[in-house]
Amino acid sequence: MLKTARDFLEYIIEGKRLTRKDSYSLMRGLMEGEFTSSQMGALLSSLRMRKEDGGEIAGFAEAMREKAMNFSVSSLSVADNCGTGGDGQGTFNISTASAFVALSSGLKIVKHGNRSVSSRCGSADLLEILGIKVDMEREKMQTLFEETGFAFLYAPLYHPATRTVQGVRKELGIRTVFNLLGPLTNPCPMDYKLVGVYSPELIEPVASTLATLGVKRGLVVWGEPGLDEISTTGESKLAFVEGGKITFSSFHPEEAGFPVRNIEELRGGTPAENARIFVNILGGEEKGARREAVVLNSAFLLWIGEEAQDLEEAIEKVEEAIHSGRALQTLKRVVKVSRALEGE
Repeated sequence: MLKTARDFLEYIIEGKRLTRKDSYSLMRGLMEGEFTSSQMGALLSSLRMRKEDGGEIAGFAEAMREKAMNFSVSSLSVADNCGTGGDGQGTFNISTASAFVALSSGLKIVKHGNRSVSSRCGSADLLEILGIKVDMEREKMQTLFEETGFAFLYAPLYHPATRTVQGVRKELGIRTVFNLLGPLTNPCPMDYKLVGVYSPELIEPVASTLATLGVKRGLVVWGEPGLDEISTTGESKLAFVEGGKITFSSFHPEEAGFPVRNIEELRGGTPAENARIFVNILGGEEKGARREAVVLNSAFLLWIGEEAQDLEEAIEKVEEAIHSGRALQTLKRVVKVSRALEGE
């Protein structure tokens, strides 16, 4: 069994794969401060160069989830849609907007996220601009979920053990395994997950991890030209996970009647600019490429969450939620309850 930083480093540098148990031990060591900063930097860099497989990612995720502050709900019929980030495309917050549209269509959401790391506006930044306090006490967040069907679990609050590696990650300035682990370590047990990845090479290992961790239904996506979302600018590669089995496929927006868009049409901006885009989409005022991206991603999330029999039905439900005004009213309801819980 591998124990010391030197043990792990030599093993990884030789190109060998860690067992799930050893991966778990390595992550525990990182979070419990067993290694020096230099050793942590070397370990994270060597893993990045060698590339992690599904078993390793599952071991890392298990250790992180075990150390996380738990968040429990009465039913596992809950979903999260989250991307790894790091795609460098500068799009607006598609997954966060999609989560609210899916919420307004009947799917309960416990979203796991953070402030901006590689983009101008992270999900936490956006929600704060909209009036939702992302770092409220756990009991208050559970009340928010009970009353609205929505909760946001702010990663630094629920994963305090990862503070030991924050400085090293910042100094390295490169993507590490922690970018992959964010979407896989939601502290809330749930049946449904939609995970976007920044590279098509990550689809199989992340899907394998979801299968290993026992998700009921999951979808791992990568979209052209490099989005951690379902793409409206080209083809998307997909891995559907159900009952421990993985099915690979692809999807093109024209299959669902959507035109192919230019990536420039999906660009975002500051948190304030993205909040305006967000509200305009949910309110039905935005009609073009951005709305189409949200409709498509919301529909896939509804389908994964078993709120629609197929993609066609899911798209109809999503369009109706926006057109009727229910999507925007759902957002306003979450904001209102959030503010009330904080005494505003």
